[in-house]
Amino acid sequence: MLPAFENLVKVLKLEQEQGYRNRAVSGGLDKLLGRWLQEARRQAAQPEETQAVEALAQILATYPGLETRDERVQAVQTALDILYGRKASGGDLPPQSLSLSEEATEEGFEEDAKPLQPPASADLSDLAAPSTETYAQPEGPESPTRAPRRLVRPLRYPAAGPEPRLGLNAPVTALQGIGTKQADRLARLGVQTIGDLLYLFPRRYDDYSRMKPINRLEYGEEVTIIGTIWETHVRQTRDRMPIISSIISDGSGTIQATWFNQPYLAEQLRAGRQIVISGRVDEYLGRLVFQSPEWEPLEAEQLHTARIVPVYPLVQGLNAHWLRRMMKRTVDYWARRVPDPLPPDLRARLNLMDLGTALAHMHFPDNWEQLESARRRLAFDELFLLQLGLQRQGREWRTQPGLPLRVSDEWMERLMASLPFTLTSAQMRAVRNIRTDLQGERPMNRLLQGDVGSGKTVVAAIACAIAIANGVQAALMAPTEILAEQHCRTVTRLLQTET
Repeated sequence: MLPAFENLVKVLKLEQEQGYRNRAVSGGLDKLLGRWLQEARRQAAQPEETQAVEALAQILATYPGLETRDERVQAVQTALDILYGRKASGGDLPPQSLSLSEEATEEGFEEDAKPLQPPASADLSDLAAPSTETYAQPEGPESPTRAPRRLVRPLRYPAAGPEPRLGLNAPVTALQGIGTKQADRLARLGVQTIGDLLYLFPRRYDDYSRMKPINRLEYGEEVTIIGTIWETHVRQTRDRMPIISSIISDGSGTIQATWFNQPYLAEQLRAGRQIVISGRVDEYLGRLVFQSPEWEPLEAEQLHTARIVPVYPLVQGLNAHWLRRMMKRTVDYWARRVPDPLPPDLRARLNLMDLGTALAHMHFPDNWEQLESARRRLAFDELFLLQLGLQRQGREWRTQPGLPLRVSDEWMERLMASLPFTLTSAQMRAVRNIRTDLQGERPMNRLLQGDVGSGKTVVAAIACAIAIANGVQAALMAPTEILAEQHCRTVTRLLQTET
């Protein structure tokens, strides 16, 4: 048995002894994943050993998300069977290859930062496979305090199985990391499917892209710093609420950052660790401090700090960090797979982003210009679809049979002569167009637009008179009672000589 396998057996045995509460490793079994996987892959020499490593890594990554004790018992037993060779590493596990970023292999996964797996029922037949080449985030201008961008290996995804294909219409529970409870909470935000999740846009953005050295910080500004933790202390208030305080230095100075009622941070904020902090600079006892700032390890891809950070709508039970990580993994994989209804030549002529890029930048823009371009594309789509809907509604309206309302030229002349004033040329043109439509076989649907005092009421009154002359009813509606009474007096005066 490989040494890495022997170590994992000890951990799994301890997990059994502790009642499958995910406490055999501080922070959960998935915290073990990064370093264990790196070591196990190095030791694996045979193909079956490599396959077993990948299968065990999948079990470790998904273990914290299992909601029932029975599921955890089965997962641990499956892992032990693989380790002892009692079960083939394929087993009942989903056929996927777990691909970790460099950051994950060094520091391990966070609790819910599991690799995204498309649903087995997803329709991937017409989608290009993700590139296996490494890529880097675009860098801005050179800055001595800018956080370095890490190369990240894209995840690999399995081919679609024979099950019914759903694709973007698949329920959110098809995404790894979303169980029934989280799906119920997302449903309260109107999210039922993967496509719905892509269109759950942030309600605002926090700009943490500005970086400054500590010795140049000013009270009240929203900034990002990169530094090394000198020391971390834990103390308690009188009501026994833990307070974690860390001293961070970047070479230009030091500053204190404080978090409340988060005792687990004492283990994560170890002395010597490099971190990125974003937040508002406050003042305490005459010194500049950070109070409950956002923070991330420097080794990780910055998601909650050092960038324009999306802030999503939440409901009780949804954590902002969890939702942001889930959105990032979902957007990275699915946004570029959303079909774009606009042809490329039209997008180029109107200077519009493609839909996949717009969705990605709406969630995680690199700068405000990208966000504005993404908003412009999605606003165009919204207005375009609205116009298409109106066009379709109008077409359906015009296919319905109408009641022709005809009057003679002599009748029109008598009506015009009875008015207390002569109509203008624009009013006469509007009356002629309305009369023509009313005489047709299809229902009329017109918008009469004009400034205050331009004569809209008299034109509407003439249309009502044409309907009445044909033995049908007519209604002139107004938004307020006062305006309705005013129209009633005006129309009565205009048409009092007509019967």
